[in-house]
Amino acid sequence: MEDNELVALLDRKFAESEERMTARMDARFDQVDARFEQVDTRFEQVDTRFEQVDTRFEQMDAKFDDHKIEVGARLDQMHSDIKKIAEGVDNVGEKLERFRKETARNFKDVKQTIGVANAALDSRLRKLEKVS
Repeated sequence: MEDNELVALLDRKFAESEERMTARMDARFDQVDARFEQVDTRFEQVDTRFEQVDTRFEQMDAKFDDHKIEVGARLDQMHSDIKKIAEGVDNVGEKLERFRKETARNFKDVKQTIGVANAALDSRLRKLEKVS
């Protein structure tokens, strides 16, 4: 019976060893599970942060779209204003050219009038000089 006793003893020892090993493995798996839960929690926090960042980007995109429309409208208005200014400059240029031509004609007329007046005065002076 010694063999039976030995078998029983070995069975008991293996069972005890298995229980200790199982307890250790269960504790280790519990630690690993706890760690995975921490990692899952961190991933959830990161996901939340990404959602917040996505929301902020969407808000910024909306603002940029609004600003883009506003800037486009302002540029259109500026383009219109610049066209009006360019037309005004052209008009002023035309008026200035007409003024120059008119002034040149007037000076020519004044020179002719002065020339005629000088000739008449010169003629009268000569007559006076002859008489005196």
